[in-house]
Amino acid sequence: MANGSPRKVIVNERAAKRLRDGHVWVYASDVLNDAGAKPGAMVHVTGPKDKILGSAIYSSSSQIKLRLVGREALRSEEELLQLVRQRLAEAVSYRTKVVHNSNACRLVFSEADRLPGLIVDRYNDVFTVQVLTQAWAAPERKQAIVAALKDFTGAENIVERADARIRELEQLPEMESGLVAGKKSSKRADVDEVAEKTVKLLKACVPAAVPGIAFLSGGQSDEEATAHLDAMNRIGDLPWKLTFSYGRALQHAPQKAWSGRSENVAAAQRAFAHRARMNGLASMGQWKSDLERKAA
Repeated sequence: MANGSPRKVIVNERAAKRLRDGHVWVYASDVLNDAGAKPGAMVHVTGPKDKILGSAIYSSSSQIKLRLVGREALRSEEELLQLVRQRLAEAVSYRTKVVHNSNACRLVFSEADRLPGLIVDRYNDVFTVQVLTQAWAAPERKQAIVAALKDFTGAENIVERADARIRELEQLPEMESGLVAGKKSSKRADVDEVAEKTVKLLKACVPAAVPGIAFLSGGQSDEEATAHLDAMNRIGDLPWKLTFSYGRALQHAPQKAWSGRSENVAAAQRAFAHRARMNGLASMGQWKSDLERKAA
């Protein structure tokens, strides 16, 4: 987000009283003047008598217009990022004290950890980050959150979990869940290990009565997504069908071949047919990497 003095958002007396009583949300109906605040901006909240009530993150689309991050008036983006880092450290420290005999927990729970609209979960050595409001979708803020998680937990593998409905409500661009840190890890698991552990987890958690499970490509390359699907199906003895619901991993190659030029339509169609065939084979455990070398 851009630097500069935070905008001053004026709320009515009802909202001001709720904030003074300890509440941390302000609804759209209680905002008198948003001062032209931009989506996700850090703003100062004031009552009708111009008294500062605290600093908040602003949403241009949600009915929850303001989420308080502090009772003080933060002066800059740098101060906001420092506060986020401090609260992430406190959240991690608290879980270290209270979570025992488990390597899975909710590490950050939004308002409960005074980080509204941010969820962080830990599953062994994999951490997931979920953004529930416009403020944390800003690239520099997201990078700061990921960097702090690495510093305070030693995390090497961090996945951003995308909730399509929430992103739509917050008017955020569509995206798939995917890895934001860990691609360069020296401990990266190979395809067969990922397949084995994924199938083991699915068998432990998904009833056999479920007819099928469709995977997203999750930020993998086209061929990586196909290889992982194939490896799971090669294990065999699966009670459900494992298949694909890929977006980017089906579309990337044909889009690149097309490049917006009418004369490339046929090449794009061949590229799409090739990727569809590769994933069709993978869904039956019959894909081979040397098939990728053949012309689409």
